[in-house]
Amino acid sequence: MPMGVSVWNENILSSSKKTAEKENEQERKKREVFYNFSSGCKTFLQMACVGALLAGIGLAVVLTLYLSQQSYNDTVNNTSTGVSTTSISFSAVTTATTSSSTSSSTSITSSTTSITSNTCTSGWQGITILYHCYNNCTGHSSYLQYTYSYVAIANTTRITFAFRDDSYFFAFDNITIWGNAAPSTQLISNGGFETGHISPWTYCNPNVASNAGKVQLGSTAYNGYTYTPYSGMYFYMDGSVGAPDYLSQTFATTIGSTYNISYWLYNGAGGTGVSVDVIMSV
Repeated sequence: MPMGVSVWNENILSSSKKTAEKENEQERKKREVFYNFSSGCKTFLQMACVGALLAGIGLAVVLTLYLSQQSYNDTVNNTSTGVSTTSISFSAVTTATTSSSTSSSTSITSSTTSITSNTCTSGWQGITILYHCYNNCTGHSSYLQYTYSYVAIANTTRITFAFRDDSYFFAFDNITIWGNAAPSTQLISNGGFETGHISPWTYCNPNVASNAGKVQLGSTAYNGYTYTPYSGMYFYMDGSVGAPDYLSQTFATTIGSTYNISYWLYNGAGGTGVSVDVIMSV
């Protein structure tokens, strides 16, 4: 082979080798740039995730503290006791039986509610609500029996029935109270109103409402409904308009002892402008 051709071939090979090395170097730099970029993104994402996690933890702590404070405030607001210009606040214990023929027990549920402060309720202490309905007092075609259990907190206890019915009446009869220690001893006097008089019950009508409660002899009809005694000749009939009136009686109790309350109530119409409260106090 001529020398000139050999040199020319060597130059070509040398140039190709340099070109390949240059291309390899460029590829290596590209890979380094891509790797550095990827590593940077990964580091950035890791830092962003850590930052978001820390921010979430901080927000959770703030929310926990806020909700704890709100819960505390709600507890304080819902368990206060005392007489204000508009209401008496107290913890209530509610049970009810709606059996038309037999007595049965129900679970006891604690709640917080209020009653109107007026000349009838002023001075009441240790208040417990046994039953309450307002504008959701379901009407029934016959008398229903309601029964409750109550643990005494004083040596003398007051039971009060408050009724309101703007359009119709309640028929109320056969109130009985007895203690577990002496179930045969009746603690309420004139519970069936068979004396024909309200005594020894105490009646209070703070708003001088019309159609106020009274002892009724025999049957009477009003606005399509007939009101009769549950048993005997007399019953208590109440259609207090605009605000409730109150029927109360006190009886002797032993602190810590359990007492059972039973009565029969007829609410023919139900509807709005209707309320019933059964209240224990001392």
